[in-house]
Amino acid sequence: MEEYRWSARRPIELAVNLYFKDQVTEGCRTRDLGLGGMFVVYPDPDMKLNSEVEIAIRNPVNLKDSRLLPAKVVHRHSDGIGIMFMDFSVQDLRLLQDIFQNATHDQGATNKAARVS
Repeated sequence: MEEYRWSARRPIELAVNLYFKDQVTEGCRTRDLGLGGMFVVYPDPDMKLNSEVEIAIRNPVNLKDSRLLPAKVVHRHSDGIGIMFMDFSVQDLRLLQDIFQNATHDQGATNKAARVS
């Protein structure tokens, strides 16, 4: 398979919530993360390609820093979806950089999924 990512990904596990069509799926987990996207273990493998979603993500280092990132589905597998971030702000990029630089695999103790009302 040809690689189209503009940023490298690392195996980083974080709790995230996925928003799709006015519904939220809580307690999803990332399998990898990069500045351009992530793979989300997601229970609905039938989500269509190019579906627009939003990902609620919290910085495990600074739990007050959480964001809702716009994204779209770029590939599907039986265990989840690959998403590419779209139109994110400077603050969103800083959050991702902080997570990317400081994250170790989430052991579940300090990382609760972000909730965005």
